[in-house]
Amino acid sequence: MKWIGQHIWDFISRFRSDVYIDDDATLNVKTIKSASTINLTLPDQSYVNLLNGSQYFGHIGSDIDSKFTVFTLYESIASPVDNFNLFVYEHGNTKITTHDAAGTAAHFEIEADGNITLDAEGDIILEAAGNDITMDTDNLHLTSSTQYYPQLILEGTETSIGAGPMITLRKNAADSADGEFLGYLLFQGENSAGTNQSFAGIKGSIEEVDSGDECGEINIQVAHEGSLTDAFVASSPTAASAGEASRVNVTIANAIGSTTTVAGNLTVNSSIRGKSIYVETCNFSDNLGTTEHFIPFVTASENTAFTNVAVPWIAPAAGKLLKVHWRSSQHCNISSNEMSFRLYKISDGTRWSGTNESLLGTKVVTGPSRLTHAIADFTSGLESGAGSETNAFAANDILGVSIQHSQAQGTVEKVTVTLVFELDFSSY
Repeated sequence: MKWIGQHIWDFISRFRSDVYIDDDATLNVKTIKSASTINLTLPDQSYVNLLNGSQYFGHIGSDIDSKFTVFTLYESIASPVDNFNLFVYEHGNTKITTHDAAGTAAHFEIEADGNITLDAEGDIILEAAGNDITMDTDNLHLTSSTQYYPQLILEGTETSIGAGPMITLRKNAADSADGEFLGYLLFQGENSAGTNQSFAGIKGSIEEVDSGDECGEINIQVAHEGSLTDAFVASSPTAASAGEASRVNVTIANAIGSTTTVAGNLTVNSSIRGKSIYVETCNFSDNLGTTEHFIPFVTASENTAFTNVAVPWIAPAAGKLLKVHWRSSQHCNISSNEMSFRLYKISDGTRWSGTNESLLGTKVVTGPSRLTHAIADFTSGLESGAGSETNAFAANDILGVSIQHSQAQGTVEKVTVTLVFELDFSSY
């Protein structure tokens, strides 16, 4: 049983937590204070409008039939039509849109005073109807723990025969200069110490910057003892250079000891120019005693004089004497015999006569038995103080090679000799 004023008290108490508004009424509230949740209950397809004074700038509402909730903000002008919308659909599917009634200037920008993280359980799709996606940053870093990933795939669906996807490395500098580096593709991994290391690379640079005469260079590199080293270099000399029009020069390998292997045929439309091995052979017979004899390049008759017509030959290009291979029908090791091989020249510009020859280098070897051979290696260990101590000669030098026993072998010997030269035809 309620006391006589209880009914009135219960009716008044309802307004402490609920506010009732007639259908055609408008509620204007400046401040709402509550120690708990504030609920706004609206009919379907009704909205809570947001006003600044009399200026309408947005609304919040929902559509139960279409299963979405929308939050809309308008530009701050009288009678606004351009807006920003946040839609939330079934399953939490969310869509953000902007609308410019007069054009396409409703740009969308996120500016964070910190990091921006996109974390998707599915895929992230970027669509740019203007055909450009631009980033201003120092690094674009993609990571994956899946084998053979990450992959960078550029897929073109246009069907022209002479066109396809492109990767462009562009250095946008107004003051480019000859020799300027343009871009690098690096292939990196960890070395045995766990340090990141570049093991290979492709580098592009400017050979000639002048407008209308632009030339470039490409370098394919591999790591050698911790540093990237050119393995393949292709460059285009300027057309203004004598005889260089339309040429592209290519250098393969690095250092003299490098090996280039061609698995198949090598077709050359002009000529191969570079350092070539040239072999000269001869046979002769004599009792050499201990007198110096010149090895004949033309006949089987050796001679003691450099100026003999059968002795010298003219070098068509600069080069080196690498080795002299010697084998005799008789012992050449009697009485601890030593054999001295000497390389002579008469320089271009000096007359081929008399004693005008000059000694370049001498190599001494132990005389062999008749069962084996001797090799005089002129690439190292030349006799100190004997001539110029070199095995090198210039183009058009007249060359002669001599042999001298330190001990007479006391018999006629048949001799076969092979001389191995290196000739440099690079600029021939």
